[in-house]
Amino acid sequence: MKKTIALIVLFISGLATHAAEIPEQPFKKLLADPVAVALVIVVVMLLITIFALLKVVNSLVLFAEQKAGITREEKVSGLDRLLQSLTRSTPVESEQDVLLDHDYDGIKELDNSLPPWWLYGFYISILFAVIYTGYYVFGSGPDQHQKYETEMAEAAIAIEEYKLTAPDLVDESNVVLLADAANLEIGKEIYMVNCMPCHLADGGGSVGPNLTDEYWIHGGSIQDLFSTIKYGVPAKGMISWESTLRATQMQQVASYILSLQGTTPANPKAAEGDLYVPEAETDAEEVAEEGEEVVADGEEAVEESVDPVTEGTEAEEVVE
Repeated sequence: MKKTIALIVLFISGLATHAAEIPEQPFKKLLADPVAVALVIVVVMLLITIFALLKVVNSLVLFAEQKAGITREEKVSGLDRLLQSLTRSTPVESEQDVLLDHDYDGIKELDNSLPPWWLYGFYISILFAVIYTGYYVFGSGPDQHQKYETEMAEAAIAIEEYKLTAPDLVDESNVVLLADAANLEIGKEIYMVNCMPCHLADGGGSVGPNLTDEYWIHGGSIQDLFSTIKYGVPAKGMISWESTLRATQMQQVASYILSLQGTTPANPKAAEGDLYVPEAETDAEEVAEEGEEVVADGEEAVEESVDPVTEGTEAEEVVE
């Protein structure tokens, strides 16, 4: 047994050393190779077979020695003593001492003691339960709700950090208009491959609507356009590009489409949808309208107020 364990330990250590010497082929890649795994299984089976043959040979030698009247002094190794102390098993020759008067169809029962390793594990589990309960139930340990909130906060921080290095995590809530030439050129390439058949190369529109005017069916902001590209318009025959294009690519092509605003296509299609007014201009118009209303209210108030001089003249006329 000891020889087999030693051989297996040497074999595993050799594999680990080999994997450490070759960083580009770590141990996990070795295990992912079916041929390598098959070789490992074959080697382990060979070691087990060798161990079994050695046991058979050892038994035959012992039998031959007994037949010849040769007695061998039995040596107890340190490993055997350790196993005996952990299991406290009763030797086969001493089983009569722990044999109980229970017989079930020829099956007899032995009154063996519980293994010390099991008892020690049981005592340790009791001690751990007491410490755990004292700390988390009666002490200052965090409860499940606090742990959940802490983990959620840590997860939120990790997500934000990941988003900083993951440009493809763009959606309709955080997409922004790209204006640099490099991104617009990439967007143009994507447009020519995927959008041009329905909207023409100059954006004048064919099966799809005109993309160069100020009228939009589903909104003309970068968020609206990104959402339209992402989810498509199945009722109008426009497919969803979410599974074909990455989020960054949809942002680039949406930005390129918006850069076509104000251009003059060769054969522009008639305008469709509603006139899109950017939010900034809408807000400015609302502020201007509110200002005009305030001015009008002020003028009305001035007109309704009575001039003190006129009041005095009217009073003199009443006296006369």
